Amino acid sequence: MKSFLMYKHLDPIVAELTDAQAGELIKAIYEYERTQERPKMSDKVGIVFTMFKIHLDKGRDDYARKCETNRKNAQRRG
Repeated sequence: MKSFLMYKHLDPIVAELTDAQAGELIKAIYEYERTQERPKMSDKVGIVFTMFKIHLDKGRDDYARKCETNRKNAQRRG
């Protein structure tokens, strides 16, 4: 998958972070999406990251299901 969604409803939580913590969070999100492994981060950022991780994982699962459905539909047509 080449992209992921960032949800606006999490903005109030991110707004509670310092700029340095927000940068740490963004880097952690990108690393997680690249490696599928939870990166090391400070405690406060880790708590916020968990909220993002839930959405990232769900988005990845939804995309995989959609791809599988599309594959099955294409096989039936072919």
